Amino acid sequence: MRYLMRASVVIGILASSQIALGADEADAPVPVQSASYHVPMFRNAYVTLLRIYIPSHRETNYHIHNHDLITVVVEEHPPEAYSQKLGADSGHPRGAVLGQVDYNPYFTRPVTHRTLNPGTIPVHVAGVELNSEKPYGFKPEVRDPAYTQLFDNERARAWRLVLSPGQTAPAITQGAPGVRIIVHGGEIAELASGKRDRAMMLRMGDFFWQEPGATRAVRNIGDSAVEFVEIELK
Repeated sequence: MRYLMRASVVIGILASSQIALGADEADAPVPVQSASYHVPMFRNAYVTLLRIYIPSHRETNYHIHNHDLITVVVEEHPPEAYSQKLGADSGHPRGAVLGQVDYNPYFTRPVTHRTLNPGTIPVHVAGVELNSEKPYGFKPEVRDPAYTQLFDNERARAWRLVLSPGQTAPAITQGAPGVRIIVHGGEIAELASGKRDRAMMLRMGDFFWQEPGATRAVRNIGDSAVEFVEIELK
């Protein structure tokens, strides 16, 4: 009987150790592409596009950012949402606004954190993660003043375009590959010489890859203002 009791105690200790180990592993930080509410939507040799959508009263697990990341806020941001670094007692609300664009140099300054959303509206952000630590060697073209330049560094250049109904942005040439991210959706047409106008219905939060070489003007053919951010790689 004593042997059975000892065996039961040993088994119980081993089981508890395994449970504790499992909990530790479950709480360990993961790469951002594996984090809760971070969904990779597209990947190629240059970028990984992430849809970051954290519902009300939800939080991510701790995750690791070690690749440069460009983020665009594509929906009203809850003022209560905040980021907490691993090992920190608490965090502070980000205070982001709709349409905000940030470049995060995580290759040189990696961060491990989680995001908590105690607010009543979701966190909705589009993320463009650079796959390589070194520039790709592309050279974006200068654009018409209709496009507002948001930043320009050794890795990328970003532009914002806002068009009222009936307004047209003059033709530009896509000098480098990149991404278009929609902040305010609507109906547009892309105009290219010698080609039929290409109509598009854009939705808030849409984002997609753009190859270099195309020359296009953009006209708002809908009944509401449209806004999007275009990022070109270097």
